[in-house]
Amino acid sequence: MMVGRRELNWSQDFFGSQVFSVLHWFVSSDRLLVGGCAAFARGRWVAAIGYGPDGGHAIALVSLVGKWVGGSEFIVLFVGKENGMPVAFLSHSSKDKAGYVQIVSDRLAKNCQVYDKVTFESGMKTIDEIFIGLNATDLFVFFISESALQSEWVIQEILGAKSREADGIIRRIYPLIIDENITHKDLRIPQWMKDSYNLRLVSRPAVAVRLIQQRLRELSWDDHPRLAERKKIFVGRHEQVNAIEERFNDFDKPTPCCIIASGVPSVGRRSVLRHAIRKATSVPRDSYEPTHILLTLQDGIEDFIIKVYDVGFSDTISLEGLLDKSLEEKLEIAVLLCRDIIKANELLLIEDNGCIVTYDRCLSKWFKELSIFLSGSRSVFAVIASRYRPDFPEIRGDLFFHVQVPELTPNERMGLFKRLSDFESLNLSSETFSYFGGVLTGYPEQIQYLVALIRENGLRDAQNRIHLLTEFNSNKASVLVGSIVQDNSEDLEFLVLLSEFEFISWNLLEKFIDLPRMGNVIDRFIGAALCEQLGSNKEYIRVNDIIRDYVRRLKIGIPDRYKRILTEHARNFISNCTPEEVDASDYIFSLQRALLNGEVVPYRFLVPSHFLKAIKELYDQYRNYKDVIRLADQVINASRHLGENIMREIRYYLCLSLARSNNRRFLTEVQHITGCEKNFLLGFYYRIVGRVTDAISQQKQAILEPRVASRARRELVQLYVAIEDFKSALALAEKNHEGNPNNQYHIDSLVKCLINREDWETFEDRIRLLIDSLSESKSDRSQEMHLNLKAQFYAYCLKDYIAAHAYIEEAIANHPNNPYPHFTKLTILFRQKDLEGVNQALVRIKQLLKNDRQFQDVLVKMEAQKLALSGQSGAAVNLIDEKLHHVPGYAKKILYRRIDQLTVSGVCMDPEEYGVVNEIE
Repeated sequence: MMVGRRELNWSQDFFGSQVFSVLHWFVSSDRLLVGGCAAFARGRWVAAIGYGPDGGHAIALVSLVGKWVGGSEFIVLFVGKENGMPVAFLSHSSKDKAGYVQIVSDRLAKNCQVYDKVTFESGMKTIDEIFIGLNATDLFVFFISESALQSEWVIQEILGAKSREADGIIRRIYPLIIDENITHKDLRIPQWMKDSYNLRLVSRPAVAVRLIQQRLRELSWDDHPRLAERKKIFVGRHEQVNAIEERFNDFDKPTPCCIIASGVPSVGRRSVLRHAIRKATSVPRDSYEPTHILLTLQDGIEDFIIKVYDVGFSDTISLEGLLDKSLEEKLEIAVLLCRDIIKANELLLIEDNGCIVTYDRCLSKWFKELSIFLSGSRSVFAVIASRYRPDFPEIRGDLFFHVQVPELTPNERMGLFKRLSDFESLNLSSETFSYFGGVLTGYPEQIQYLVALIRENGLRDAQNRIHLLTEFNSNKASVLVGSIVQDNSEDLEFLVLLSEFEFISWNLLEKFIDLPRMGNVIDRFIGAALCEQLGSNKEYIRVNDIIRDYVRRLKIGIPDRYKRILTEHARNFISNCTPEEVDASDYIFSLQRALLNGEVVPYRFLVPSHFLKAIKELYDQYRNYKDVIRLADQVINASRHLGENIMREIRYYLCLSLARSNNRRFLTEVQHITGCEKNFLLGFYYRIVGRVTDAISQQKQAILEPRVASRARRELVQLYVAIEDFKSALALAEKNHEGNPNNQYHIDSLVKCLINREDWETFEDRIRLLIDSLSESKSDRSQEMHLNLKAQFYAYCLKDYIAAHAYIEEAIANHPNNPYPHFTKLTILFRQKDLEGVNQALVRIKQLLKNDRQFQDVLVKMEAQKLALSGQSGAAVNLIDEKLHHVPGYAKKILYRRIDQLTVSGVCMDPEEYGVVNEIE
């Protein structure tokens, strides 16, 4: 008989009534696939002989549970669980049964729990029965309450569980506080439990069910505790940690409501906060983790309420109708939730990407009012890892305290490298540390990536790929995704699935994938910083923001098998939605997905961010401007209580979509926008309708404001390239590329500027590297750009028209509905003075574009040059004057000169694609 790779030799020794009673207990509680009547054992393994319902017999192989408590030396083992899940022992006081534990038991699978009403035989709850149950347990769940701490039965269960954990019988102990009057400081809680476990209040049974299911799931696919151990490694940051500690200990000032640590993403803001609060507060446990929630730019107070409620500190409240509640009503709920957190002696760790501290460095109105309400508690209720450095009056007062987190110093970098490499037992030499030390730039993720690279591929391979470390900060997303996912399409598809979610619970994820099978993949993603866990008990997983943006920008598309499951899940969610019981990730994602799919969603379930996130998705991913306008109008007209930031974002996307649709209603809606964003939107609209001079003027104003500078710069590059002012475009294109060198659109614009320089030969190596870098991306758009730019380079610079046509025909064949390869082909044909080819290409382009106004100016230029090529220079000039009167004078002079050149020699003097530029997102 084989179990895995181990061969077992059995002797048929029978152990009488004791074994039979154990097997009978398993059978009576539905723990056997077959009925059992006897067992035989050898070493650490046991088999049970049983009889099925048809009278036939079977041998059920079993996995270790523990030693028989009656004194015999043989081992009692678990037998064939139907669903393969580990088992939880629910240790509780009988007084907590009706209001809490029974609800938990009812929602857990019966064959995954040891619970007296389910598994203990009537009238037989003796200490032996308890020990038999403990021997059958993988996860010991201790429901901590006043009555439980006074129960002799519970005390016996705890002692029995602790001894079995030490013997390796019970795999994990999991305490949950269910009584709001009990805290982790209670003297009756065993000290070993305080020291080793992150004790926290979970007031709602529905949340406890999710947490227990997560712990069982971790056991089922051998979750690696080393991940948690590694997160405890902390090096340096003495100045920031000491500043927070000193502020906590300053008795001359009131306790601040919030501690804010700001800095660029991945610099270590959360680690500083975690370490500082362990050191500065009365929490004595190294295991303590504050409850981690995420707030994004698209979130508001409604999302704060949903996510804080989800962690389970508060009793049941209704989440319906948040969209219609006034700010005062929402604040009342938020204050109640936060006071429950304070009462439980807990802290919120908020990862804030623009919701609380906005991108203009201001504090959201609702969060300021919430903090004022809570200031009387004289407790810190939240620590905030902010993407933006705050600059508001309260920072200089007592309500908030702020530290800025910089990059690691050179000594701190080497210290963290040493700690992580020792943790992984890499045994690196001092020469190796020196070799890599010069390329470490102060970001913990870069060091984490280096250690993962050495661990996975060996030291020599890591040394050969040192360029990846040099490029890590500027190309982190592509470096990480490329080296971790590599050519494994299934891993990439899984990463695409995860990137569909802002964050996702393990419970929800299990509905879409086979978690045990994908466990190693998830571990690799977490270990390499592609993903991380968050929540009150790490019950959620999320993709790193930079990675998520990169994956979604690739526009690979979610695999059909996942898409069908997600669509069906969202549809079923609406039918069975109970917001108070589902986890936050399901609530946020499913309603947003339903809106995207055009489902009719009950209005009472929605919050503003559902609309905003669906609108952003429709605009960015699907380019469905009609539905953006519909959803924006729906939420603006229906709700009287939208937050200022969310209203601004919704109107912003509404204006973009109206402009894309060439809808004159844009001019009315844009009046609701103020400041630099209004300049940007007007410039965007003027470009779409062909008012190039006005568009440039507006973007020149917008570029002066940091908030929209990068967006305005991208627009200006398009505008300058469109009018063939490559000198003005180049400096801006260089700055765009420097800020985000992995962006395919920035590469495309920069290459076009470089190949139109008279001294392009000076930059030939760089041009080739930039073009080739596009081929490394898995995005269809990048692949098209790669072939398109290669064709232009070979035609315009190298004059190799045979190669140029080969590349551009490949691009057209692979992307037949994309107009840009067709425009490039037409440009090459003009340079070859192939009038017949030009006529055929123009017909094909017109058929492809039909009435798309976006390309009308380009088509006019093409028609004018066709006339010139056929000898009709006068008609060409008249066409330019009539149709392109809005184009700046210096741009028209370039066209006139080209007309002269085509008329005289039939050769296009300027090797550009006549103003055709790719859309920059």
